[in-house]
Amino acid sequence: MRSSATSRSARNPIHRDDCPNVAVLRKDPERFATVAWDGDAETSFQVEIEVQGWDRHRLLEDLSRTFAEAGINILEARCTVNLPMIRNQFVVEVGDTRTLDQAITRLRNIDNVFDAYRVTPGAGG
Repeated sequence: MRSSATSRSARNPIHRDDCPNVAVLRKDPERFATVAWDGDAETSFQVEIEVQGWDRHRLLEDLSRTFAEAGINILEARCTVNLPMIRNQFVVEVGDTRTLDQAITRLRNIDNVFDAYRVTPGAGG
């Protein structure tokens, strides 16, 4: 049986007990609930990624391809253009932190991208 925590927010993300974000979430017990279910503990986890850069033709295609080539599934995408800038937020499903770190490095190397990072609770915005 898996045991994890979920924050009570609009999306209700679920974090594994060993996720570093759980410590931040535990500081606000009203937004925290413990959940458990049967299943494989090593399958995947959800992460929010933000990408910022200069808008250009086919940039979203390049970002999406980078996730796909890394074997990362995009669950949600919010793409905002405020010319000449873009701010794209993705909720992705990834199997491990090494794959995530490699994908973020590849995102940062895409033409016109100047930052890509994992969004963490309590990091401000």
